[in-house]
Amino acid sequence: ATLLGLRPRPRFWLVFGGEATKNQPKKIVRGWRSHPQTPAGGDGATALALCASRTCARAIISGMGVIWLVGATVAGAALYWLVIIGEGAYLGPWAVRMIYRLGAPHYDAVRAAVAAEDSALLLPSLRAALAGTERPHILDVATGTGRVPLLLAQAAGFDGEIVGIDLTPQMLDRARQKHAQACPQARIRWQSGEAGHLGWPDASFDMVCCLESLEYFPRPRRALAEMARVLRPGGTLVISKWPDGWARALPGRAFSRSALTRHLAELGLAEIAIRPWQPGNYELVTARKG
Repeated sequence: ATLLGLRPRPRFWLVFGGEATKNQPKKIVRGWRSHPQTPAGGDGATALALCASRTCARAIISGMGVIWLVGATVAGAALYWLVIIGEGAYLGPWAVRMIYRLGAPHYDAVRAAVAAEDSALLLPSLRAALAGTERPHILDVATGTGRVPLLLAQAAGFDGEIVGIDLTPQMLDRARQKHAQACPQARIRWQSGEAGHLGWPDASFDMVCCLESLEYFPRPRRALAEMARVLRPGGTLVISKWPDGWARALPGRAFSRSALTRHLAELGLAEIAIRPWQPGNYELVTARKG
């Protein structure tokens, strides 16, 4: 190979005193090849240095690529958790409002399959909660596009009055449009409001509802206390909760069954019942104020 002007490309360099040799090894450097531009008979240490620089560069670039990949994966997972699973709740009310402002035009289409089952899976529970109450006064917290008020208002025999509040004006605009189209005669008032600061006196409503929203409030415990406060004695609270397995994904926001039962009891509520509603997504909770 030397006669032909080619440089042998050994798999191992054996270095002794700066020169490559086979008989007097001092250090073994595995996996290195001689630099193609090193002339025959050149300094082995120089070749080793050139190889080392290139190999180190490749290792650094490869390592940086792995770091960037891991970092991007972690950042993506964190973003998904904050925005999709937590719906911006950990970022503050402004984030929740922004997400629903952008999502308002598409919200009903996304929830259509679930809403289609409300007459069978939700309405009976609402009727039972209002049984024996004439002209009930109802508050729906985080009403969104008016799902619960419109469900009740269109039910046969309903003669009550409903207030629907939400943090996002665009969601309320959509609720007003649906109200005008579906049942303009129904007594429903739509207004902006926050669950943690309900602007009514104590004991104002016969039923307070809050569905698919509690976990996204900045202060869920305060919101529950406010809902219990404006509920009349004998009135019913109807809320939803994440199943216990999912509740661990939103620490400080979502309740386990035992924690929610204990907290509602502390607020003066009794006859607490938690049952399946949307399998794998939500459970329905009812409680009566003593």
